[in-house]
Amino acid sequence: MKTKHMKSAAVTAAFAMAAALCVPAAAQNVSAVAKLLTPESVNVGEPVKISCEVENAGSAELLVPPHFFSPGASDGAGLFFVVKDEGGAPQRSACPPRIPPAPGAVVPFRPGEYHGLRAFDLSQCFSFEEGKTYSISAEYVSRPNTPGAWNGSAMSNPVAVSVKEDAAKKNARAAAELVAEWLNSYDYHASAAAKKSVLSLGTAAVPALAEALGAESRLLAAGDIIELLGSLPCRESADALVLFVVTGGGQRFNSGIGGEFSGASILVDAAIVSLEKISGERFSRDKGDLAEQWYAWHERNRNTFKSALGDR
Repeated sequence: MKTKHMKSAAVTAAFAMAAALCVPAAAQNVSAVAKLLTPESVNVGEPVKISCEVENAGSAELLVPPHFFSPGASDGAGLFFVVKDEGGAPQRSACPPRIPPAPGAVVPFRPGEYHGLRAFDLSQCFSFEEGKTYSISAEYVSRPNTPGAWNGSAMSNPVAVSVKEDAAKKNARAAAELVAEWLNSYDYHASAAAKKSVLSLGTAAVPALAEALGAESRLLAAGDIIELLGSLPCRESADALVLFVVTGGGQRFNSGIGGEFSGASILVDAAIVSLEKISGERFSRDKGDLAEQWYAWHERNRNTFKSALGDR
């Protein structure tokens, strides 16, 4: 009977100990909160600042590494930021982890206690690309590398930030799509509306037009492109027109007339007219080859024009 009583007491004590061990785990309630301090939409290069805090909202004291409350250390403990792009891909931090303090140290994290970090500039560690939206969370991690330290983590709510796309780049992309659509179904007699739409995008349309001119073999389509370039003065339109004046005479274009006529000379003359329009200059054949004169003008004056997308 005595042995049976001892066994029963031992079992009871074991259950009591197990129950006691489970209480702190059940009482652990570490919560983290993140707040974006910058606007939800920022320009390229502007800082992305965040504040975050962690609180022991449970009823049990926890032992954590001393660096649990600050940016993460090389032992995998501390505050880490989880940044994901709109596709859910995690972004790599460029900030190296900090060296942790002396091993073996722990500090108490008492119920009701909280710690915070204010105005941390994430753009020092992460690249936020133009035209993308990012999700940002703060994660506080405690690793059991230190004897007695709590093994757990707390992830904050996500906050989102979008990086604005440069208006000129946005217009350039729209222009590329518009120019491609226009030329893919080109009709000279119905091109007035398309040309008006291209012009409405301003010089942001020039890169697409310059690229299209280099690939165009139809006389009338090339003529329309050259006309548009003459109405959009900028560095890239001057580049494209001078290049055509210098090299266009040796190209062949489908004029629809047949025979040996290619129309190249007509297009070179049109390019000269467009150059005169954007430059205010006029050269005479009496003073030498026009292509050479325009090439020399371009060398002297190219940088007096602003870039199509704006000088940066």
